Parts: sequence; structure tokens; C-alpha cells
Amino acid sequence: GQAPRIRIRGANSINGTNDPLYIIDGIPGGSDVNPYDVKSVEILKDASATAIYGSRGANGVVLITTFRGEVGAPKIVVSSNIGVSSVGKRYDLLDAAGYAELTNKVYNAELYTSSQISAFRQNGGTNWQDEVFSTGLSQNYQASISGGSSNVRYLISANYVDEVGTLDNTDMDKSSFRANINTDFSKRLSLTMDITASTGNRLNADLGTGGGKLNPILQALMWSPTESVYDANGNYTNADAYGSLGRNPVVCLKEPYQTSKGTNFGINSNLK
Repeated sequence: GQAPRIRIRGANSINGTNDPLYIIDGIPGGSDVNPYDVKSVEILKDASATAIYGSRGANGVVLITTFRGEVGAPKIVVSSNIGVSSVGKRYDLLDAAGYAELTNKVYNAELYTSSQISAFRQNGGTNWQDEVFSTGLSQNYQASISGGSSNVRYLISANYVDEVGTLDNTDMDKSSFRANINTDFSKRLSLTMDITASTGNRLNADLGTGGGKLNPILQALMWSPTESVYDANGNYTNADAYGSLGRNPVVCLKEPYQTSKGTNFGINSNLK
């Protein structure tokens, strides 16, 4: 769910952004470019970045060059891939029986009876990490057509990405379009035109970041494994007797519904 961050020169600003400046085909702009369209990437840092781009290059510069059409018959490329992902490493926490025994020892009282501890040992408790994490699924579809004559060369591409995060309720989808067109009117006059468009949706992009009572990952590490997801009436358990003061991790995970949508459209032309 959360967009990746790139740091070239570390954290240089307290109040401002630390993101580098992205230059796509010579035009300063965002980093929203289809990876399949990228021909090359060059990183500028230190004095070279600020000498060319001034203060905008203080955090470094990422130069991105995309593919362009070449003379020849139309060439069509279609590709797709599907991938799965999972959390690489989970915290090794006490199980319900071990937690109950430790709680009795810390409080020097029989807060959990021996029969309760035996039941935990036989039937287990709640593994909150299992409750908030799942297998993620990503789908990526790409299509492009390119070609041209000695006078006009073109490359048109489209891309669609759909991702289901390893943290439930954090999905993302994005569609993008690019058309790179080169036209030679004569030996001395040519036109380069780039058309780009993209749209995307993110569900709960910030879920699982930061601290507090509403972070499902943090609460999954703090809530007692002796507590259940639901109470005897089938409602969410709303209190943890001896662990976190926060909310039930599953409630933190499934209740938020914050969507963010971004749409970009641009035309860049250069006549020379």
C-alpha cells in the first residue's frame, strides 16, 4: 500500500521533502512512470545536481529516459505477470500459555487459572500476526506498439497494475498510458511530442505506519495472545485485560476505509 521512497543524499530538510528531483525525458516532474517504458536511469548527486538544477536538485536528481520508436514495421509487445508476497519475518512472541504464566509471575497473582493455562496449551490462543497479515497478490499487464518511417517514429504503451497487500485492507491499482512521437519535417526541423496519462487508487495507504492505538501491526505485537478476536456474543473483543490499551488489532485493520486517487495528464512538445 505505501509508495516507495528514494533517498540519495539522506535527510537534508526538517520541514520540507527529502525526495529527489525526477527528470523524465528532460522534463522535471513526478516519479510516476511505467517501469517497462524506462530505457535508462542516471543518478546525479553532490555538486553536479545543484549546478544544473539549482536548489531543486539539493536532494539529488534522478534522470529517467524512456524508450522511443525506431524505424521499421510495427512491433507489438504484450506481457503479463502475477506474483505473490508474504511478510518475510515475523516477531517471535510468547504463545498464550507462556504469556499467561508470565503474567501470573509478573503480577504475583493467579490471574489465569491452571485450567485456563492448560486449555491454552492444548488449544492455543490468538496469533495476532496471523490475524492481520495474509498473502499478497500482484498483477501486472503491459502492452506496447512501436515503429515508424524515416519521417515519423512512435511508441505507444499502456500498463495496468493491481496489488493486494500483505496487510489486509491495503489494496492499490494503477493504469498508465504513454505515447512518444518523433516527426522529422526536414533535415533542419523536427518535432518531439510526449503524451502521458495515469490514474490510480490506493486503499488505506498509511495503514500500518506510525505509532498509536490505531496501528494494526503495533497492536498485533502488543495485544495478549490470551484474548480472542471475538467475544462470546460474536462481537469484536474491545478490551485487553493485561496487554495493550489500544483497540483490537483486527478492528484497527478492517474498519478504516480511506481511499486516495491520483490522476495525471501531460503533453510535452519540442520543436527544433
